[in-house]
Order: sequence, then structure tokens, then C-alpha cells
Amino acid sequence: MAQGLLPINHETLDEAAGSRRGRATAIEHLRRLLVAAEVLPQRQEHLTRLEREISARLAALHPHDAAVMRRFVTWYTLPRIRRRIAQGRDPETTCQLARNSLTGPGRFLTHLRRREITLAGLGQGDLEEWVADNPGYVSATVIFLRWAQRQKLVPVLVLPTQRRNTPREFSDAQDQWMIAKRCLTDHSLPHRLRLVGALVLLYGQQSSTIARLRRSDIVNSAGVTSIRLGRDAVLLDEPLATIALELATAAVPDARPRGLARAFNTDGDGWLFPGRGPGKHLGDAALRRDLIKLGVRTRSGRNTALLALARDVPPMVLSDLLGVGSSTAERWRGYAGGAWATYIASSIQPVDDHPKS
Repeated sequence: MAQGLLPINHETLDEAAGSRRGRATAIEHLRRLLVAAEVLPQRQEHLTRLEREISARLAALHPHDAAVMRRFVTWYTLPRIRRRIAQGRDPETTCQLARNSLTGPGRFLTHLRRREITLAGLGQGDLEEWVADNPGYVSATVIFLRWAQRQKLVPVLVLPTQRRNTPREFSDAQDQWMIAKRCLTDHSLPHRLRLVGALVLLYGQQSSTIARLRRSDIVNSAGVTSIRLGRDAVLLDEPLATIALELATAAVPDARPRGLARAFNTDGDGWLFPGRGPGKHLGDAALRRDLIKLGVRTRSGRNTALLALARDVPPMVLSDLLGVGSSTAERWRGYAGGAWATYIASSIQPVDDHPKS
């Protein structure tokens, strides 16, 4: 490209990366530099790689099976992925989940073809045999079969119930509150760590969601500071309001772009936690490492926070304020008021720092 022999575009870089795709670190770094310098347009890299991998997977299937899978991917999988990314979901995690969800249906179709069974001729016994032999692929295959039933590609069958993992990792509630209190009061901690810790321990946020927060998600109006985690903004009390606002205005060092990001874009593309690379936010793995130093395990801390919140906050409000899916909020309400009631009574201490609408 430097010699003018190849066009400067994403396709040239894709060709150079070959099958390595996102693992071609030098090429991806060059891509980010060219995008930051506005030589190349912005592109959703994780979605592009997913689409390329889907094409490769379809090519490996029997043509008839590939045609069915192409319809499923085109009209079900990809629209859901694009919608979730547009809603602010982490693109890398979202695309990886989609990638995993396509493995089961592909294996299922290949299994049927080997048995010389068509989708239209699928029987209840055939399905139950597959479920018994492939427990790890049941949930993804059920989603595909529900779609196939709506398209009248398979007969009406009793589909197995999709398994949901019951949360098992929790923190001691008293210990969690003490760490959360430290995030609010310990001025020796970096602002980034104080805000991230509070968002996990008090608001049940995932590190991947926190990493993608933008400065525009922190709003100060008439002296009131709020943060947008879901559809509705959550009002922040002091001292968390000041911590968030100083990060949003880059008034503290850990909110300013570092490395090449500073040279290309002084505001770090508006990320609340800018990374070192141009156009990149700080990775959620880096946030998790910071939290571990503080004594916080993200999964157990988030579970404990959601369990406490679900006790007092209606599922619809929990969903709107914290960005939790409506069905997920309903499940947590069930955990808090059902079989988990004994756990709550003995372990969850009253905390005044609940989100306010």
C-alpha cells in the first residue's frame, strides 16, 4: 500500500490477514491507525469477522443444509446481533456468543443428513436421541428448531426446555459492602477503580459493559449527575457523582488517552476509560485485573448486587435502570423472592445505595 501497488482499504488488510483475521495483531494495529487518521472509514470489525466465518461454515455444509442455515442466519441471527450491538452490547462478546450458537444447529443438520433424515421428516424420537447424545448443544439447537417450526420446515414437536445456568457464585454481603464503601471513601484509590468497583458491587454491572461506557453516558444537569446504564439514567449520589463527573471531563489522569491514542484523538474517541490504541477503550480484562487487586471477583460481586437489588426493585425498573434484560430481571426477582429467600434473610444486609430513577 505504501508503494501504491495495492489500494488502501479494508479489503487489502483483510487479504493480508488471511485466516488469522483478528489474530493478525500488526495488521489490526495498522487498521486502527488508518481509521484513527480518517484514511479508512469506521467498520465493526467483530461483526465483519463473524460474517466471514459464517460464510466459511456454510461452505462446509451440504448445499441443502447450507441453504437452510443461510436463511436462519440472515433472518434471525444477524439481525439480533446487529440490534444488540446498536443497543450498546459489547461487540466482541456478542459476536462470540453468536458464533457459539451456530455450532449446535450445524452439527444437528449434519447428524440428520448422515442418518438420512430430513427436517420435514424429523421425529420426536430422532430429536430426543440427539438431545441425549449432545447435551452441550441443546440450547442453541432448540433456538434453531423454534425458528424452523415458525417457518414450517419441521413438524410440530415437543422441544426440550432450554437450560439456564442458576447463579452459584456469590460474595459475602458484608465483605462486599465494606469494599464498596472503600470505593466511595478511599481517596487513595484511582478514580477509575472507585467507579468501576461501585458499578459492579452496587449496580450489578458487567466489566464488559462498563468498559464500553462513553463520557456522554455521564450527564450533569442543574447540579445533578446521572449515568446511563440502561434505558433510563440512574441518579448518582455523592461522592460517586463527583468521581464519575471528573472521569467524564478528563479532570483526572486515569481518564485521559494514553500512548498513540493521545496523538490521534485527544479525547480518546469519547470513551470513559480510553485504552492505549487509537479508537480503543480499555479492555474489560484490564478492568477485571484492577478489581481483583481490590478484592472483587466480578461474577460473584455482580450476582450478589443483583440479588440484593432484585429484592427491592421491580423487574421492569431494574431492566430500565441497569440495562438488564427483562427476562433476566424477572429471573433475579424469582431468585430473590423464591428459593433464595433464606439466603437473603441471612446474608444480605440493608444498603441505602440503591439506584434511583
